[in-house]
Amino acid sequence: MEMRDKVLAFVKAKGPVIPMQVAKDLGKDTFYAGAILSELLNSKIIKISSAKVGGTPVYYFPGQEEKLTMLYNGLPQKEKEAFNLLKEKKILKDKETEPAIRVALRAIKDFAIPFYNENQEIIWRWYLQNKEEQPVKVNVPLTPPQPTVLVQEPVMQVQQPIQQPVVQPLPKQPTVPVLEKSPLMQEKPIAQKEQKKSSVKKESTDAFIAIIRAYLQNNHIQVLEEKILKKNKEYELIAKVPSNVGLLEYVVIAKNKKKIADSDLSLAHNQGQLKKLPVILLTNGELSKKAQEYKEKNLKGFMLVRKV
Repeated sequence: MEMRDKVLAFVKAKGPVIPMQVAKDLGKDTFYAGAILSELLNSKIIKISSAKVGGTPVYYFPGQEEKLTMLYNGLPQKEKEAFNLLKEKKILKDKETEPAIRVALRAIKDFAIPFYNENQEIIWRWYLQNKEEQPVKVNVPLTPPQPTVLVQEPVMQVQQPIQQPVVQPLPKQPTVPVLEKSPLMQEKPIAQKEQKKSSVKKESTDAFIAIIRAYLQNNHIQVLEEKILKKNKEYELIAKVPSNVGLLEYVVIAKNKKKIADSDLSLAHNQGQLKKLPVILLTNGELSKKAQEYKEKNLKGFMLVRKV
């Protein structure tokens, strides 16, 4: 807790910050600093930017939003134009802007806040503009129009039971009970041999995830969720990893591949960003030279790669 409080105090005093700055203050590596920042983010104590500085988002404490303008220089040209236009006008009607600016407004999530007027048209508000200062004609509900959601909701409820098996933990046992109930198997001994062959094939198919589970268990890592991304090739797990400040939550990507490319690292990083958690990549392969360079340049403090 002492280290966690020290990081929080640093963000309050110096924010917005990147993991490298925190690591330097702690005297630790960036991966360690990134893990503590992710824990604070997961607890909703601090926030993270959408835009990046040198490929890295910044962490900040609520109330430091005005300082996010530091991200301006890292924006693409068209997003800078949208930034400047919205900063000047304070309020923009989406349909009255040119197509390229519309796209850019959706990209600068740190600075452009979407709302709807009485005609359910999209209105963009400068992020530092007070809602009370907006034109009277603009109605600003915090959520999209509700009728659409209400129409779709029954469909989602009907389909939900079908989708649940996809996100449930990996099966740990072959589906033997279903085979044993077959009348053909009770009458013909040959079916028993087929059942044994199926069992052997299942064990082979799950060999990689068995190695991953053993690695996690040996390192005292607690698995909270397991999800198959590609059978016997790639898995996504949510796990709690022991550290000096207690258990920290990570996205663990397990990849059965001889050569890990930079695109594999980028995809794994994106999966972590979606869940706002740091990433551990477990693989039985080797990083390509390009992947190694990409990791050093873009993923310090955000990803740990381990061979199993």
